[in-house]
Amino acid sequence: MSTIRTNAVTAITADSNLTLSPNGTGKVVIDGLTYPIADGSANQVVKTNGSGVLSFATISSGFTHATPQSGSGTSMTFGSIPTGTSFIVVTMHDFSSSGADEWMVQIGDSGGIETADYRSQRSSNTNGSLASDGTPNSNESKGFGITVDAAGNAFGGQMILSLHHPTNHTWTSSSSFRRDGFDHSWGAGSKDLSAELTQVRITTKGGSESFDAGTINIMYM
Repeated sequence: MSTIRTNAVTAITADSNLTLSPNGTGKVVIDGLTYPIADGSANQVVKTNGSGVLSFATISSGFTHATPQSGSGTSMTFGSIPTGTSFIVVTMHDFSSSGADEWMVQIGDSGGIETADYRSQRSSNTNGSLASDGTPNSNESKGFGITVDAAGNAFGGQMILSLHHPTNHTWTSSSSFRRDGFDHSWGAGSKDLSAELTQVRITTKGGSESFDAGTINIMYM
């Protein structure tokens, strides 16, 4: 390692700064820590790679909110979810559909939305009792299921999607929604994708009923 050149250190006077300049393409190394040779962007911070090399990095801004979508059509998709996303929250406010068919929240990658091989269960109660649709506890393979029970039931609540296994692109779900009156709908499940998640869709199990009121949105990080 080269010693400091005499002309690389600014003369030190009272209350002055100490300025270090490396020779040519060399770097500034102080006590084993290698410092970046160029400034970063505004509001970035200095981070370490754990091996003595420092660099500038952007602080995570937390959740990104998509634009809320009003209930309409037989399916609604949130696309362009960025690489590296590991946590998604699907939120609903007075969201409803034209029939009693169950809702399916489906995930997908660059190859498209996955419509099979979900390991999901949905359930609900009505006024504190298990749902009257005859299937209060139902397994679903087409998506992360939500029990609707009747047309026009307005939903409010959330479904949480979290990345469980980054290498296998395994996602898990957990949901809790309030329906009209004193009803409650909930569920859980998991699903493997073939690549990184890029999109989330909600549709009905049969694919023919339409969403007709309220709003749905996602936030992710």
